[in-house]
Amino acid sequence: MPLNVVSGLTRLGLDPWEEAARLAALPRALAAEKLAPIIARLPVDRQQPSDNLAISRQLVELLPEHQRATSPSRQQADAKGKKYIQAVIVLSCLALGAAVLFSML
Repeated sequence: MPLNVVSGLTRLGLDPWEEAARLAALPRALAAEKLAPIIARLPVDRQQPSDNLAISRQLVELLPEHQRATSPSRQQADAKGKKYIQAVIVLSCLALGAAVLFSML
C-alpha cells in the first residue's frame, strides 16, 4: 500500500500540519536536514539510505515559504473581518430559520 507524507507522519506520532509549519519556518536546507531523519523512520523501501536527504529536499520544496509575522494592525483588521463574517453567517442562519418557520405556518 502506498504511503503518503501525511499518513507517514501520523504513523510516527507526529502532527503533519505542525511539522509542516515547523519546517516551513526554517531555511530550506536546514528544514531538509531536519526532515531526513524523520523520512528514515518511515516504513518504506529505499534503494539507498542516502535517498532520505534527497526525498526530504524534494518535500521541503513543496512547503510554503516562510512569511514574516503580520503587524498588530493587520492582525486586528483580520480579527474584525472574521467577526464580520461570523456575524453575517449567524444572521443568515437566523433568517433561513425564520423563513422555514414561516413557511410551515
